[in-house]
Amino acid sequence: MDLELTILIGVLALTAGLSAALTFISWKKRPIRGAVPLAVLALSVFLWQVGYALELASVQLSWGIRWGKFQYFGIVTIPLAWFVLTASYTGHTRWSAPKAVIWLSLLPLATLALALTNEAHGLIWSDVVALDRGRFLFGHGAWFWIFSSYSYLL
Repeated sequence: MDLELTILIGVLALTAGLSAALTFISWKKRPIRGAVPLAVLALSVFLWQVGYALELASVQLSWGIRWGKFQYFGIVTIPLAWFVLTASYTGHTRWSAPKAVIWLSLLPLATLALALTNEAHGLIWSDVVALDRGRFLFGHGAWFWIFSSYSYLL
């Protein structure tokens, strides 16, 4: 593993630790408006960072794909958690109510299911290529762009 990759993995590990701390602190303050969505957001960032660090540390394509899939537990949650945090914190309770969150969760849940079963359809990653030094290139499928649009819309 080269120095650049080692530094990147170290930075991801450090920021994952900070995200874990923020998750813990936010969860302890959950009676405060916005604390629970902030804890969910920080946990989601933690999962993405850990998954990406482990993907970068992988030398086999099969493990790179596994960690790529693991990252989606955080990836699909971040946009919605951010939206709910903003709505909750600014007092727009209609958008942070449980019923609204359930409806808004349908597309992220579908995206997670598609990521976990990508080999059957290629809708998230149309192509995965192993590059040198354990790096992988993920070509994006059609559903990836649908979810990306949804994320930016939120």
